[in-house]
Amino acid sequence: MTNEEKAELLLLLLPYITSHPDGVPIDELVERFEIDRKRVIQLLNSAQLVGPPDGTPDEYLDVLIEDDRAFAFLPHAFERPIRFNIRETWALLLALTPMAEAPLPQLATAARSLRERLLENASRNARGLADLPSDLPQIDEAGDASNAERSAYALIERAVRERRRIRADYWSKSRDVLEERLLEPCLILTDRSHYYLITSDEKAYHFGRFRSVTLLDERFEVPESFNPEAIRKRRFGTIEGASFRILEGGVERELAGPFGSGAAAYLREGRGERVLVDPPEARASFIEETKEILARYERRA
Repeated sequence: MTNEEKAELLLLLLPYITSHPDGVPIDELVERFEIDRKRVIQLLNSAQLVGPPDGTPDEYLDVLIEDDRAFAFLPHAFERPIRFNIRETWALLLALTPMAEAPLPQLATAARSLRERLLENASRNARGLADLPSDLPQIDEAGDASNAERSAYALIERAVRERRRIRADYWSKSRDVLEERLLEPCLILTDRSHYYLITSDEKAYHFGRFRSVTLLDERFEVPESFNPEAIRKRRFGTIEGASFRILEGGVERELAGPFGSGAAAYLREGRGERVLVDPPEARASFIEETKEILARYERRA
């Protein structure tokens, strides 16, 4: 079977699987698409390795086979309307300007239409683009009940304000499982355009990994030891203490420490262009963690 034929089959299988949140039995796929069982499993295993050249395999699609059922999940970013900040909107408008004057009528018409929609949206929501986090829902000024108010993010925000527990389906990336958790939301933090919920036990939960949230009537008290500023500094590596050095583009820089999970994520975002120079113990820990992540995908291959 050629690569083109494999791609065609995957384009048939994956949309069908993603339309079934509870998964699809392998036998059903065999019968529906008239593909032998071994071929179905091979194709789905191949789909587990699909991703951007400079990223990880699960950035576009997460494919699992559990208990003889196939599951496929799109990243949460694909499930909500795209929102742009001021700089992104400006960059898109600049890119569309020459296209709007293109000699091809179809391209020029499409570019002008998109440019007009961006301008209209930017004019209507300019304040929101500047002030609101992109991951949080925008509530209409009238305050009427809406889908935005009932969304997972709005419920989390409300739980933080009212000190109410939530029950949430949360995807654990390290264990690659969807788990139900009972949480006590205390604080929302942001770091490099990512938003995190901090709970009473000072654990951090990435907003993009919440699948559903139920707001409970149970109240809780924030622990006296809960210190938002200390948590922010500790979580994102800005607390005063031992600094660490990185090498990027041939230039060595010293950053405030200690080296934590936020700094590790920052290095990985560099796709190999950012290298941790010292301290040695942080470097050894980061290398070991990276090896574990790579081993996970090597086992799938």
